[in-house]
Amino acid sequence: ADTYHRTMLCLCISDMITSLSIALTTIPMPKDVHNIYSFDGKSYGSPATCELQAFSYVMGSQLSFCASCFLTLYYLLTIRYQISRRIMTKYIEPCGLLVSLSLSVIYPVDKLRKEMFNSLPFISWCAEGDFPFGCTTDESVDCIRGQKSTSPQFLFLLPVILGTTFQIMSFA
Repeated sequence: ADTYHRTMLCLCISDMITSLSIALTTIPMPKDVHNIYSFDGKSYGSPATCELQAFSYVMGSQLSFCASCFLTLYYLLTIRYQISRRIMTKYIEPCGLLVSLSLSVIYPVDKLRKEMFNSLPFISWCAEGDFPFGCTTDESVDCIRGQKSTSPQFLFLLPVILGTTFQIMSFA
């Protein structure tokens, strides 16, 4: 197996993690969430299972994006700049893996620590948001979880913007 195959494996695994978290739909949501939001599916979980689902969804999505960016880098370096397989495997691939894993874990760990992974009224799986939804902006609603969020959105947006810009520019 070479760098291409390992990158594709990472991309497939991260897509499977994301897809599995979405496929579980309302099952990991806390049992009492139906008292606040109306969902057709049953909920058997707790705040911890909801956090696990949301963490998996966010981490898998970001890892998938990073693997896609690394695949673009791989093509750019091997086709356009004709970097050897040895240099790619020995130096560039480990750095790419380290950067991808770091970017994919830092943001969800921060949100997990701040209790920002909860059930939301408009999607049928747990994701990032306060609970009950909108409590941080509506003073008449008391927050149960997520009221501690003060981190800037750039932790999520910066890698997305940089990665998208890199992918677009690499085609030039």
